[in-house]
Amino acid sequence: MIANQHIKLQKPVLRRNKFLSMVFLYVIYAWVMIHTYDFQLVEENAYIGMQPWEMTSAGWVILVITLPLMALMASRIKGNPSDFFVIFYSAIPVISFFALTSTSGKINNSILLPSSLIIVFPLLAIWALQYLIPKITWRGVVPSIIIERALLGILFAVIIFSYVNSPASAGFDIITSSDRRLEGRELYSAGSLIAYALGMCMNGLAPYLAFKGAINGRRLLFLIALGSVVFFYWLLGVKAPVMYVLMGYSIGLLAKRNNLPYLIKYFIIMIIGLYFIVLVEWSLFDNYSLVADYGFRRLFPVQAEVQGYYLDLLMSDAPSAWSWLTGISDQSFQVTYYVGEKYFGNSSSNVNTNAFLYAFSANGFLGYIFSIIFISTFLVGLDRLYRSTQNPTYLLIGFVYGALVTEQAFSTAMVSSGVGLLFLATLFEKYDAPIAATSYTNKAKNNRVVR
Repeated sequence: MIANQHIKLQKPVLRRNKFLSMVFLYVIYAWVMIHTYDFQLVEENAYIGMQPWEMTSAGWVILVITLPLMALMASRIKGNPSDFFVIFYSAIPVISFFALTSTSGKINNSILLPSSLIIVFPLLAIWALQYLIPKITWRGVVPSIIIERALLGILFAVIIFSYVNSPASAGFDIITSSDRRLEGRELYSAGSLIAYALGMCMNGLAPYLAFKGAINGRRLLFLIALGSVVFFYWLLGVKAPVMYVLMGYSIGLLAKRNNLPYLIKYFIIMIIGLYFIVLVEWSLFDNYSLVADYGFRRLFPVQAEVQGYYLDLLMSDAPSAWSWLTGISDQSFQVTYYVGEKYFGNSSSNVNTNAFLYAFSANGFLGYIFSIIFISTFLVGLDRLYRSTQNPTYLLIGFVYGALVTEQAFSTAMVSSGVGLLFLATLFEKYDAPIAATSYTNKAKNNRVVR
């Protein structure tokens, strides 16, 4: 009796220890953001409107509440597809906003509380939906090898077509990468078939192949994925797909070893580790860090600054035709370019933010609520399908979509980034869990036998 009671107490104790360790890591993580911004990045980026770091007493109170709340959600991660959204959204848009509230110079105490609720509510919604969506029983019919070869064929076809029609600026020069992106936008115009195909390959198919290479121990698939994103960098100067491929491969390895519940801890520790590299760079290069400039800047202060501008638009300075309930009915109005012109003084600047703020700014409160329902339902649906089929590709879809909606509209991430294509392919895939001596595959096989 006493022994059994002791065993029952172990799980709450372990969860409490995980929660406390995540609170500790998040506090250091927030400090890393604040210190790198205040010491280097604010001065270098004052020309684009970044303001000196400061924190009001209300800001401190909200930060002190938010960090344990995010740690609580992180401590409950189990390795499901929707967990990637919780990881990326909490660690990047949420904490960067609360740690760097002053970055935009637009968030004062009068709008801080409603802004905080708008930022945090999507996380609470996905947590609630976990208890509302029932189990899903599903089996695909198309063999895995056919799905894989079809997606490989699409990738190679897009690479060949874009190589034949490559821009004159194509190359590996880092300095001219922005010129390649601008020329690529003109050559592959938004809304065209090739533009959609490129987005799908860079953000969806390449990480898919890297993930498959890791989960199935096939290095050739990873090398194909890596080679493809190197090509896309040569073509368009895009760097993010390289990170998506590396993370897709890493997630495949973690899934294979059943270590996905620890991903959030690995991510935070990685950022803290990069901070020590920043400190070394500061000591060697006269207070300048390449890691801070090209890594931390894009992840944290730019996120906080842009969110501040969108919230200012919602709370204080919306266009005259904007409706709080439905946004702007004029279909020609593009809020990302409006923010670029209004806050950055550049009418051709396409300034994206997370899917929820974008939906609120473009389509009002109803659009905000719809985006929350759609994203949460889709991600929790992936959880149910993953549990039913044990197909690890649902993890990859959760990773790609969870990462993309932190910086773009949910419909854009679904269609033009290949998530919808990957979802349909995986839905119809007849997945047979391989027999292998790993905790991941044995678990999948055992689940199949029980059913």
